[in-house]
Amino acid sequence: MLDLNEVAQIEQYHARGSLFENMVAAELMKNRFNIFRPASIYFWRDTNGHEVDFLMREGGAIHLIEAKFSFTPTEQFVKGIEFARKAAPTLKGENTVVYAGNEHQKRHSAEMLPRRELRNL
Repeated sequence: MLDLNEVAQIEQYHARGSLFENMVAAELMKNRFNIFRPASIYFWRDTNGHEVDFLMREGGAIHLIEAKFSFTPTEQFVKGIEFARKAAPTLKGENTVVYAGNEHQKRHSAEMLPRRELRNL
């Protein structure tokens, strides 16, 4: 629908971050439905603009997920997650950043998950 046919076009697209976030949302929901679980996926933003792209409820845990269209993960990616965890310290769950790169990385505050491993969430 956007007439984007090549990766280079997506990389130059003005709303590539939103496009990537929508892809992550669709994949999260598809993955949940494929294992016969309700989506249980939410968005969170406070009145000061702090936000987390996805909160995924699983049992008693709330997993926090950010989606970033970048090929190089940085600590900036987890600011919203860190703020949410400090605001609600009793919440249990994993912290994950899905990004456009290829390398799976574990950082002290979150796991950096390449887009190709999105099915593992």
